[in-house]
Amino acid sequence: MANYQIIKELALLHDKGLEQMRLNIVQWENQAPKYDLRVWKNTWPEGWTPGKGMILSNQEARILCRALEEDFLSEIDENTLEGGGNDKQPGDPTVL
Repeated sequence: MANYQIIKELALLHDKGLEQMRLNIVQWENQAPKYDLRVWKNTWPEGWTPGKGMILSNQEARILCRALEEDFLSEIDENTLEGGGNDKQPGDPTVL
């Protein structure tokens, strides 16, 4: 089992009962604390245990934050992010 300490809880992104996605600052294996975006599973009686996730350095988190901020400020069609509004036809090139 991994040795970790949650330093600060920042956000609960979703809660599906026995599974939550959280953004925390976590110290793993006595390393420097980092941003941690991960699914946590309630494995009763042990409690919440870490699942798959992503660890971000301070610099990586800042880059991600700037990219999201720019995207939110742009005039993006929100239906695109939810899987709606897709009028692509078979054979159309993928646009990134």
